[in-house]
Amino acid sequence: MRCRFCGKKMSSSDPTYSNGFHYECNKKVLKELESLGIVKVLSIKGTKIAYQFPEAFYNVLLKTLEDARIYIVPDQTVDDDFITFNAVIRAVTNYLPKNTPKSKALLCCEMVFNTLMTQQYGSPLSPCRRFGSRAEEYVKEIHSIPVSAEIATELKQFKKIRWL
Repeated sequence: MRCRFCGKKMSSSDPTYSNGFHYECNKKVLKELESLGIVKVLSIKGTKIAYQFPEAFYNVLLKTLEDARIYIVPDQTVDDDFITFNAVIRAVTNYLPKNTPKSKALLCCEMVFNTLMTQQYGSPLSPCRRFGSRAEEYVKEIHSIPVSAEIATELKQFKKIRWL
C-alpha cells in the first residue's frame, strides 16, 4: 500500500499503516485538517490522537444534518447513514474555501463521516460503515452512476482507511 499523503510505499510495520498514511504523514494530515478549520487537535500521544470539531465548523455540520433530516426521512429504503453521508459532504464543501483542492475536501469528508460513524457504532469502525464503502454503495446503488476503473480503484483505497 502507498501512503495517501506522500505516495511512497508503506511498510506494514508502520504504526499508522491502517490509516493509509505514514506515521509522520499522519501528523501532517492532521495539521492540514487543522489549518482548514475542520478539526482542532487536542493531543497526539504515539498513535493515539484526540481531536474535536471547532465550534464554527461544528455549528455548520449540525445545521446541515438537521436540514437534511427535515427533507429526507429514513425508512426501509433510505438508510440513515446516507442522510449523514449527504449532510457531511454538503457541510464540508460549504465550509471549506472554494479554492480547496478536491483531494483535501474529500479527505475532510472522509474524516468527518468516519468520526460520526465511530461515535454512533463504536470503535473499531466496521469496514462496511466507513466512508469509502458508503461512497461506493452510494454511487452504485443510490445514483446508479457508472463507475470507471479509476474511480473504482479510488473508492477501494478509501475502504482500507480507518479513522479513529
